[in-house]
Amino acid sequence: MSEDYKLLHYKSLKEMNNQLYDGVLTVEHLDDEEKHFDKWKKLATGEDEKEINFACYCLEKEGKKYLVRSFNPSKHPDEGQRLDIYDLLPIKVNDSYAVAAKNVVYEVANDIQPLRFTEEKTMSFKELVDVLSSFHHTKPKWQKLYWMTVLAGYFDRAYARISTTPNFGKDSALNVLELLKGRSNSVNAEVTRAKLEFLTTQKILGVTELADLTGEDWRNIEQFLLDVADFTPTIPKRSRSYDGVGETLDIDEFSVMLLYNDLKDYNDQDRYFDKRAKSAVDDRFPPLRLPGEIDDNRLESVEQRDVAPMVEEGMPRYKDMLRALEYWEKNFDAEQNDEWEADFSEYGKRWRKNLLKITKAINLYSESEEEFNEYVHLLHKAINEYDLMLQYVPVFEQTTKDMPEQKKRGLRKELDKMDMYTDKIALLNDVQKTGYSSGSGYKGIDDF
Repeated sequence: MSEDYKLLHYKSLKEMNNQLYDGVLTVEHLDDEEKHFDKWKKLATGEDEKEINFACYCLEKEGKKYLVRSFNPSKHPDEGQRLDIYDLLPIKVNDSYAVAAKNVVYEVANDIQPLRFTEEKTMSFKELVDVLSSFHHTKPKWQKLYWMTVLAGYFDRAYARISTTPNFGKDSALNVLELLKGRSNSVNAEVTRAKLEFLTTQKILGVTELADLTGEDWRNIEQFLLDVADFTPTIPKRSRSYDGVGETLDIDEFSVMLLYNDLKDYNDQDRYFDKRAKSAVDDRFPPLRLPGEIDDNRLESVEQRDVAPMVEEGMPRYKDMLRALEYWEKNFDAEQNDEWEADFSEYGKRWRKNLLKITKAINLYSESEEEFNEYVHLLHKAINEYDLMLQYVPVFEQTTKDMPEQKKRGLRKELDKMDMYTDKIALLNDVQKTGYSSGSGYKGIDDF
């Protein structure tokens, strides 16, 4: 039995980064936002430098704050004027000098050395997905479909809104990918437009807790979603920009997944995404509802142990994962089987575009056309499940409006045992057909 789940526990992944990148700066050390300096003091000489226009990324490790230049105004845009730190990390700083600005000491990197893994097909795409989805899940095929959706966003560009039960593992997948390779993030929607713009440097961003937003905050994120999901290569920077850094954002490799729980799990259902988002936003994010949850008691034993020896022993396996991720990032399009086709003609143009992106991951995962068709069918079913998920609350309320509270609780208990809204709605329709009148109970329904 595979024990990859042990290696993918957060505790193990953090230890892997400590061992593999000892003395090296990684995504984990990167500050949230880009910085800009107009002046500072060189500590070695005491010299004040002014009007330096120094835009940079800040990375902090072992008490030192390193500044890596992100924009060089002396260069032409075609000559590498803008540096994307994510294209370089992890890095080693070979030379630096100390400066002080606003009573904080920094190390300005003069010479950096990228230390990225080379691509190698150490795993097939199927093997990679199976490794990443090695946590026990009550609906393993749906878990794999979610991982394929995430990887489609990471290796290509895709947008979707995804509802699940609370313990499905939505954030978990993005966090595992972040700790393995970087440029994968999950954020609460209650962040500023500036923070969201900074995060466009990610490959994939999961946005959660949309129901918590009100007023101007909601309007800001709604505009952000409209901007990024239009498949344009750049968008205007709407937050305050630093002089000389630029007014546009390159989003040609940026994907967004909107992640939240099912409608029935929210008290204030009027603030659910589908009840407040503009149709133009709905149109850019095809809806998927995925059933099941992570149910893996084995993770508790990992949490309690010293993982360092296990991680050291598993380092060759980690390196295989990292090389495979590099390989499939560069060969996601090249190894498609062009003989297999998925039909999404029943949906609008924008939905079709995103669904076909996800289908590319299904294509790589499948070993036969039969398996390909099975997962494409699941993708169709996920869209239908989302629609039924939205219908469920009003159908339940209509069905139970005149029902005694005891039987209403019993019915809800029976419904909660069902993973699929297809089954929930079917049961409610059956209850409506059997009829109910005071004192007579349900006809055809034995016991709830």
